[in-house]
Amino acid sequence: MRRLAWVLLLAAAVACGGRTDENELCVGPFCGTPLPDGGGTPCTESSCDSSCLAAGFLDGACSAGLCVCSSGGADGDADGDGDGDGGGDGDGDGDADDGDGGPICPTGQLWCTDRCADIRIDPQNCGACGTACDPEWVCGDFACRFDCPTDTTRCGRSCVDTLHDPNNCGGCGGICGSTEYCQEGVCTEVCPRELARCGDVCVDTRVDPNNCGGCGAVCATDLVCGGGSCVLSCPTGTTNCSRSCVDLDYDPANCGGCGNPCGVGEACRSGRCIPVRDLTDSDGDTIADLDEGVGTGIDTDGDGVQDYLDTDSDGDAVPDALDAGDSDVGTTPVDSDRDGAPDFRDTDSDNDGVPDRDEYATGCMDWTEPDTDRDGQSDLAERAAGTNPCDPSSRIPEFFFILPYHDPGGDSAGVLEFDTNIRKADVHLSVDTTGSFGGEINNIQSALTSTIVPGIRAEIPDSAFGVNRFEDFPVNPFGQQDCTPGMDDAPFRLHQQVTTDITRVQAGVDRLDNPQGCGNDLPESDWESLYQIATGEGVSWSVRDPWGGGTITGSVPAFVSDTTTPGGGTLGGVGFRDGAFPIVIHITDAEFHDPEARDDYWDAGISAAHTRAQTIAALDALRVRVMGVSTEADARADLEDVAIQTDAYVPPIGGSCPMGVGGASLPPDTIGGEPMCPLVYDARDDGSGLATTIVEGVATLVGAIRLNSVSARVRDDPYGFFLYAVPQSATPPAGAAMPTVSDTDGDGYFDTFENLTPGTIVRFLIILRNDAVPPTTVDQVFTIWIQVIGDGITILDEKSVVIIVPRIGSAKSRGESGGG
Repeated sequence: MRRLAWVLLLAAAVACGGRTDENELCVGPFCGTPLPDGGGTPCTESSCDSSCLAAGFLDGACSAGLCVCSSGGADGDADGDGDGDGGGDGDGDGDADDGDGGPICPTGQLWCTDRCADIRIDPQNCGACGTACDPEWVCGDFACRFDCPTDTTRCGRSCVDTLHDPNNCGGCGGICGSTEYCQEGVCTEVCPRELARCGDVCVDTRVDPNNCGGCGAVCATDLVCGGGSCVLSCPTGTTNCSRSCVDLDYDPANCGGCGNPCGVGEACRSGRCIPVRDLTDSDGDTIADLDEGVGTGIDTDGDGVQDYLDTDSDGDAVPDALDAGDSDVGTTPVDSDRDGAPDFRDTDSDNDGVPDRDEYATGCMDWTEPDTDRDGQSDLAERAAGTNPCDPSSRIPEFFFILPYHDPGGDSAGVLEFDTNIRKADVHLSVDTTGSFGGEINNIQSALTSTIVPGIRAEIPDSAFGVNRFEDFPVNPFGQQDCTPGMDDAPFRLHQQVTTDITRVQAGVDRLDNPQGCGNDLPESDWESLYQIATGEGVSWSVRDPWGGGTITGSVPAFVSDTTTPGGGTLGGVGFRDGAFPIVIHITDAEFHDPEARDDYWDAGISAAHTRAQTIAALDALRVRVMGVSTEADARADLEDVAIQTDAYVPPIGGSCPMGVGGASLPPDTIGGEPMCPLVYDARDDGSGLATTIVEGVATLVGAIRLNSVSARVRDDPYGFFLYAVPQSATPPAGAAMPTVSDTDGDGYFDTFENLTPGTIVRFLIILRNDAVPPTTVDQVFTIWIQVIGDGITILDEKSVVIIVPRIGSAKSRGESGGG
């Protein structure tokens, strides 16, 4: 009776809900038919029972419109033996039907004496129970054969269909699971995972608008299906594709875009269709054995364990499961630095020069990201410089460069930006102390600490001050001996060298009229005073007194800087500070004596007196700007001359120069073909308002003059990392002219901005190289300073640059730079 049931199955009394071969045998684990009675009606319990019983099964039930047959619980006499057990063991003797058959076998197999056999391929029961093939022959397609039929594969002595045989799926010995069938050589669920069978199709009830949340649950036409619910719009992270809310990264029917299906044997990963691969993962690190080189013997860290069995293939203490990039075995392992070595085989995955082991050990650093905190400064640089690579607020103060020794990639470069505001200035007061100047001196004395110093420091925080007096040589008719008892007039007398100690400056100012000088003729020794300010050379005289007879001798001593002076310098004759912008405010009401102009100094025998030309050259050597204050018209011509010669002039405002008394307008001069205002201010002869005039003049001077040159230089660079700097671009203040650039040393590279207004933002390309510091076992850190210099003397801005020389074996083979 059992053989009859098997023959009925071959006759296709029941179709297969899974897959059938050419004999209509069921290949999948469940068999059924949407029309089990052979007619046009859907599945019913009674028709399903009839079909299943006719096919030799003990029971049948409808499931999702299909008839599913099972081998247990028959409620009829399926085998016609009258016991009503459907071939079961009605008498409990272990014989399913009292000896005329056997136990129930899986679909497609027969009970042959002592076991279930597939007579299509069993060489001991080939075509029928007990039919054994000769040892040299195989069994295929119900017959003993010398060779296997076409489209079958010899596995042992059986000819199997490896595309569909669940016991040899894809190859001999490939056994599918109990809920799988073999589809095209791949063990496949009856419906793919996360899909449900609705009718005769597998659907994703999470997104199918016709089966949303369950079979037959149809969404209204104005709704979409997302997450198993009919909703108005798709949830975040999904896309509406024909009213289905799908993830374009993983949906094989809409991979990377709606209507873009993957082909047979492909899966959708990150929006790309990729071939389905062997996803065996022997060590459970979420990296497929195939990617870890199974069968190749690869052992990256040489610890005796091949990579496909090693959970830390490169031995860097970072588990391969973390190096994989994600937890999906189906995706290829990540290669963060794209150097051809995936992270699980790369001990510096981001190629930042910091070993993965060190980054992982911190508990905060990202070994796949060269800049963990994404603050623009690499992890290597921050570790070497001592800042926190995990904290974006912890930064290397300025720029950094990574400079490998003899970098094969060549020089390293980066653009640094500087401002050109004058931030450090020395303001020296040169005051005419002849008898006609009492009111001006009183105003300076009373307003130094209340107006002059605070006003200037509001413009230039780092300001220092000095003061000197001058009358004239104590030789008639120029000046007087014993102008006051015990003191002659003098062409220059330093009361206080430049200092940041305002108490000392006040003391020097208070001595301007204690005692006051005399003078004699109208011109004074202005040029000599300015020469001594610029040089500190000193001057002496020994001449015959043209009026009283005898010899008049005297001298101005050479300047020697007082090292105890707070904030003092050594430059010139008043101790200008290195890097400061030197300003002289020359205050007088008289014209200047100039021996070169035959105004009697030399005729009187004062042969050492210095000329206008010598003085201008000396002032220019230090790039001293001389601003004038005049209380009489006689002084203006000479004051304008020295202001122009020392570049102390600014563009006019509204076509005029507000340098008259109280800001009254004066006409501009033509300087270099342009209208300009020499910085010479008129003041009242009683000295009122003089202090305010001084402050306004300094503010105008540092804010509106033009610097002849602005270039970059280095300090504290004993290893010669800095090569040169090239002007790149500039952003002048509103209304100011764009500076030009020039090649001052003729080497073929621009090196200097010219005619630049202070406050202009300038950018230099800094070129660096390491030819002096070889690597050691640790990263080496150096700091150099790049300065922007105005007129070759004034430090306008400076920035530190951190130099990192990578250790031996560092992955950094090429320099890099980063902004601060």
